[in-house]
Amino acid sequence: PTKPMWTSAVNTSKFAYKQLTAATTLTERDSNKTFGLALVGGFTVTLPTLAAGMKFTFIVEVDPTTAYIIASAEGDNVSMVGAAADGNAVVINAAGFANDNVNLVANQAKIGDKVMVESCSLGWFATAIVTAGAGVTISG
Repeated sequence: PTKPMWTSAVNTSKFAYKQLTAATTLTERDSNKTFGLALVGGFTVTLPTLAAGMKFTFIVEVDPTTAYIIASAEGDNVSMVGAAADGNAVVINAAGFANDNVNLVANQAKIGDKVMVESCSLGWFATAIVTAGAGVTISG
């Protein structure tokens, strides 16, 4: 048999999950994983260097008293849209890909709140589903 001419570093596992309890820097190999955010004191997760087609999901497992921050490695290339169960609007970033971070806000984000981040050639596009509109922001 012949070997394939290309290989991919991207994780294609159907059930890829990892609980995080400290600051972490992701790599391409972490693409397609779901990460549980599980430290009351919050922390920062840094996305890998931008490459189109990567996807990450983050779920709040512990209500934070300090924000969980999902940060772009390069900065100034994050856009976001979202929905809140309480009917309040979540930030819709009309400025395009011009921010650095998605923040699951201290004392506002709740267990089960979710942020999905996907890359394209322009930057990171984040979609948030949260219990309360104040539970997620975009900044930078």
